[in-house]
Amino acid sequence: MRTAPSARIGALTGLLYAPAFVGLLVWSGVAYPDIANDQDSVLRAVLVPEAILAVVLIGLVSWWGWWGPVLRDDRPAPGWLKVIPILFGLAIVGGLIENAAVLPTLAPSLLAVTLVATLLVGFNEELVYRGIAVVGFRASLPEWQVWLFSSLLFAALHAWNAAAGQDLASTAVQVVMTFCIGSVLYLCRRASGTIIVPMLLHGFYDFISFRLVSGVANLALIAMLVVTAAGLYAALRRS
Repeated sequence: MRTAPSARIGALTGLLYAPAFVGLLVWSGVAYPDIANDQDSVLRAVLVPEAILAVVLIGLVSWWGWWGPVLRDDRPAPGWLKVIPILFGLAIVGGLIENAAVLPTLAPSLLAVTLVATLLVGFNEELVYRGIAVVGFRASLPEWQVWLFSSLLFAALHAWNAAAGQDLASTAVQVVMTFCIGSVLYLCRRASGTIIVPMLLHGFYDFISFRLVSGVANLALIAMLVVTAAGLYAALRRS
C-alpha cells in the first residue's frame, strides 16, 4: 500500500463525499425532490455527478493501494448471516414482480438511464461507506465502532438532502432509515466476504425506490432489519 489505512482518511472521505455530491447536484440545476421526474433530470442530477465522483474515488483508492481490503472482507461471520443478502435480493425481485405491469409503460431509455445512475450510486456509496470508511476505521477501532461510525456517516450523508431541497421531516425519516439500511449493507459485506454484493444490492434497490413503488420490498426490509439486529450481535461478538 502506498498509504496506510487510517480512521482519519475513512472519516474525511465519508464526510466530504456528501457536500461533493450536493455541490454537483446544485450545479446540475435540478432540485433534489425532482431528480427522478424524467430522463433528463436523472441524467443531469444523478448519473453525471455520480460518474464524476466514481472517477475521483477510483483514482483515490488506486493511489492509496487499498483495493484488496476494500473489495474483500476477511472478518469472520456466522454462516447464517447469508440470509440477509438473500432477503435483500428477494426484496428486489419481489419489487420488480410487483411492478411487472408498470415497467412496460416506461420508456426503455428512461429505465436504462435510471438503472445506470442507481448502480453508480450503489458503487460510490458502498465504496465510500462500506469500503474506504470500513478499511480506514479498522486500522485503529474495534469492529463494533467500525460498524457504528460507518453507518452513522452513511446516515449523515442523507442529512445533506435538506440542503438540496428536501423537506426536513422527510430528511429526518430518511436519516434514520439509512442508518438501518447501512447496518444491513455492512452485514451484507461481512456475510458475503466482498463489497461487490452490497454494491449491487444497493444499486438495484435504489432503482426500485427511484422509479417504482413496492410494498413487497418494504415488508422484506422490515424482515431484514429484524434479522440484522440479531446478526449485528452475532457478528460483532465474533469479531
